[in-house]
Amino acid sequence: MNTFSKVNVDQLDLEDYPELKEDRPAPAAGPGGVPPGGAMPGGMPGGMPGGMPGGFGGMGMDGMGMDGMEGGIGGMDFDEWKSTACEPRDVGKTFDCTPEKSNQVTKTVLAAGAGYDNPRKGWEADVLYVAKQAGGALLDATYESEPQRVVIGGDQLPAGLERALVTMRVGEKVEVRVEADVAGGNSALLYTLTLVQLYEVVQLLGGAIVKTTRTKPAENEYESPQARDG
Repeated sequence: MNTFSKVNVDQLDLEDYPELKEDRPAPAAGPGGVPPGGAMPGGMPGGMPGGMPGGFGGMGMDGMGMDGMEGGIGGMDFDEWKSTACEPRDVGKTFDCTPEKSNQVTKTVLAAGAGYDNPRKGWEADVLYVAKQAGGALLDATYESEPQRVVIGGDQLPAGLERALVTMRVGEKVEVRVEADVAGGNSALLYTLTLVQLYEVVQLLGGAIVKTTRTKPAENEYESPQARDG
């Protein structure tokens, strides 16, 4: 008569006992139907609860789509982010440029820009604009060959216009509508605004100031205030 000793199969090295492999029960499934320490289809390590929480920069994963994304990006809601990242397919679309979604300052995209940067406080920008009353009367304009250089946050542009400018990228051209309440007049104002160039301004230790153009097309260019004045 054969005598069998009690052996804990789970402690055996099954490579030495191939005949036991097929009979070994599968481990119980963990949360989300994945075995603890196992692998999900495609080789992803298991153990992750079903349903991915969170997202990227506060952006939820469910309901995500280019024209209907829930959540936001980098703490901004999708509509606010999209107004700062217009692409060629957005030509003809109108965006609210106000954080409070008041539609007091809106822009309609005439041409998309390039790069990834929007103007930031303290940076400088070369702009072209034509200002008109909503009825069509011309109020002011820059010369096409002489863009106006402004400091972002320096109150050098008409009321409301900078609110649209800080949503733009270099090369972007828009029609901006500033409602009367913001424009400070009796009627809305219309601007054709182009962001020609953008300069990051950094003050180094010792007081030296360096300006870096934020679009290439070839390489970043550097400009000192002395070069500009000369």
